[in-house]
Amino acid sequence: MSPVPVAPLQAELEELLAHAGPITFAHYMEFALYHPRFGYYAHRVPGRGVTYATSASVGPRFGRYIARELQAMWEALDRPDPFVVTEFGAGYAGLASAALGVTGPMRDALSWRIVEQFDEIAELQRRCLGAQAASVEWRRSLEGPAATGCVLANEVLDNFAFHRFEVAEGGIQEVYVTAGSDGLTEVLGPVSSEDLLEHVRPVADRLVPGHRFEITPGIGNWCGQVGRYLERGYLLVVDYGDEEPDIWRRGPEGTLRTYGYPGRRAAPLVDPGYQDITADVDFSALDRQARRAGFDFELLTLQGYWLASLGAAAEADDLQAEAQIATAFGCHGDARTLRNERDQILRLTDTAGLGGCLVYRASKGLVDRPSAGP
Repeated sequence: MSPVPVAPLQAELEELLAHAGPITFAHYMEFALYHPRFGYYAHRVPGRGVTYATSASVGPRFGRYIARELQAMWEALDRPDPFVVTEFGAGYAGLASAALGVTGPMRDALSWRIVEQFDEIAELQRRCLGAQAASVEWRRSLEGPAATGCVLANEVLDNFAFHRFEVAEGGIQEVYVTAGSDGLTEVLGPVSSEDLLEHVRPVADRLVPGHRFEITPGIGNWCGQVGRYLERGYLLVVDYGDEEPDIWRRGPEGTLRTYGYPGRRAAPLVDPGYQDITADVDFSALDRQARRAGFDFELLTLQGYWLASLGAAAEADDLQAEAQIATAFGCHGDARTLRNERDQILRLTDTAGLGGCLVYRASKGLVDRPSAGP
């Protein structure tokens, strides 16, 4: 097994910490994931089995189901033209590619935008899209005129920088990152800002000393930006997470996870810039922030159930039946293809895996607030 390279970001962090002292875990995450030269997302796109799979990386089916949901949204909005779909965290652009291939009646009205802050990743997305790239617009942020359509975030919010806290006998302490003799290490200290206290106290009251949890204030800022950007339309979020208070009780160490080299999960302060760092999304907090931004709640369900409502379960049954017929007639190659298609659907809907993601939908500016989707 080849040795893991030394993270070039670590030296920069150690120099910073030597001069400025400890930084919050959220500040550390900003460096580890979004540093313009050495951040994990500056040069890497998770998925396709590199570190872990996303629904969009499994195959085109997920993007096709998203297109069905978008079609229902377009109809509920009375077929606006343009209908702007703004996607965050597009990865390899597989979701966009699959959805753009089956847009149906809304094809002429559809305008697809990808928000991507790193030029190298945006260029990769253009190459992956090929000729479809001509119908996609790239932006670094949501700056610009208000739009009508949908803001889409698939497995994005779990990577927003979060603060970590520990419940102690004498009160709440925040996790900071500092430099030790053996590299980066953590130290506990007071809560870093008064603004965080209103989010922290309700959580700490439910937990016992020694229990850790995460707070992601950036989700509120993001919802505010989306609310200002989207004049009418929908917010659609798909991600790993839970509602309160269950999300706080997932485990004594909180919900933090890391994804690095295949088969290797290191502590979050090891090899900054070489591994992903995530935490489950608090969908109760997301909904509160979305409502503050002017959205009305519509749906919160498991991805497996949501895809079934869009026809996935029926399609899986049809593919199984077609595969059996193909086998009976000796068309074994066709049968294998059909079963592979069915397996892709089952992987997306399995609530013990990808189908266990939560799907959150909220709307803004609908007169009668009809539900989008089946």
